Amino acid sequence: MKLKLGSERILADEETNPLNGRVHWAPSKSLWIGTMTVLAVALAPPMFSWGALILFITTSGLTLCFGHSVGMHRRLIHSSFDCPLWVEHICVYLGTLVGMAGPYGMVRLHDFRDWAQRQSACHAYSCHQTGFWRDAWWQLHCKLVLDRPPRFQLEPRLAHDNFYAFLERTWMCQQLPWALLFYCLGGRSRVVWGICMRISVCVTGHWLIGHFSHRRGEQYWIVEGAAGQGYNVPLAGLIGIGESWHNNHHGFPGSAQLGLFPGQIDLGWWLIKVFEALALPQASRLRPRFHRDPNCDASFKRTVKVAAGAGPSHALSRAPADDYEPRHLEDKRSPSFGWRPILVDSQERAHCQVAVLKQRERRFVMSPLKIGFVFAAAIVSYAVFIALPSPQAQVTPSSRIRPPANLTIQQRGGFLQYFATGSLHRAFAVGRNGAYGWESNMETVDEAKKRALAACGGPAESCKIIFVDNREVIERAL
Repeated sequence: MKLKLGSERILADEETNPLNGRVHWAPSKSLWIGTMTVLAVALAPPMFSWGALILFITTSGLTLCFGHSVGMHRRLIHSSFDCPLWVEHICVYLGTLVGMAGPYGMVRLHDFRDWAQRQSACHAYSCHQTGFWRDAWWQLHCKLVLDRPPRFQLEPRLAHDNFYAFLERTWMCQQLPWALLFYCLGGRSRVVWGICMRISVCVTGHWLIGHFSHRRGEQYWIVEGAAGQGYNVPLAGLIGIGESWHNNHHGFPGSAQLGLFPGQIDLGWWLIKVFEALALPQASRLRPRFHRDPNCDASFKRTVKVAAGAGPSHALSRAPADDYEPRHLEDKRSPSFGWRPILVDSQERAHCQVAVLKQRERRFVMSPLKIGFVFAAAIVSYAVFIALPSPQAQVTPSSRIRPPANLTIQQRGGFLQYFATGSLHRAFAVGRNGAYGWESNMETVDEAKKRALAACGGPAESCKIIFVDNREVIERAL
């Protein structure tokens, strides 16, 4: 097999073979993501709270956008923009917190896969060309061991960086300081949602986008002679932070912008533009632009006719390093609406072969991706439903649960608030002269009772517990 250059970090010789190999179970990888997923499924629903959900969404967005997409992928792996080292370190650290691997591990995994996909044939593991559930098992719990693998070599800038070496050795342990902080802020529910749920969803979601973006979908560019082709996944444009525009990425691997056309949301690119506005990037570069090139007609006329149908041919080339402004096609339309450009020079790297626009008929079909998203939405909705307080916990004294007859007017008012708010375990205490106190959202009954007595006034008011959760109790006054 004649090998092609797919990454400067992958060194192959004549005996290297990207096709023949075996998929082996990876114990540390499997136990890591398996443990996080089991804890998330078992503990997240009963520990649900709106604060924990907000923490999950916020931390997921920060680690995926700042960390994985901008720090790990666009900066560390592809060097698609330049920035001060301290900005790079912060973004890569946040990318490590996603929970997939350390910085060296991410670069190695990505470059091996990218190199294999650029060859004329590669193992099904490398380009997700296997069934849905088998691919899930392979990508999340296994590793590919080639019979004759290439050699991986980091450039000196990364290999001699002590901070990255430290993160590589301790990437799993980097969750511990944040777990401690979340526990101090909100107890075990914050740890489950801010660590376990976040890692499980982010790693599994990363695999889902990778699976569908190499199987089927919207496709503008074809990299000729490559075994692995990319597809855009529009449904995941927002939650994918721009990484779901994978067909664009295959066509322009070195572009800092992945959403190239109008309507393609790319949060990672927007963040880089914010960096640029703050004068943080030193050169935001390698963004493709569109222009006419009449000289390309003769050499690519046949290719255009075969791949995109009859019509005028146009060329694409990347913008110079000092040109950041978008320049779309002259009629301001996406290539899918008339123009048929070909990608002549996507970047300066030699491994980027010619890519040709491929028109696809747009039809509404219930693809496996859509079915998967509907199924995932149903599971999330069910988890939120069972985690919310039961209707009995929301009843008022005027309906099913009535306050004791000997309560004063002030205590009755507090009793109404007691049932109108809160979840988990709670307790209501009363004392002399109309004193009362209550506490909710506690993880244990004892903690709820202790706090309710303290809110009531304690021994000085002869306080006692009269209600725990939704049942009446009789306890001796302090």
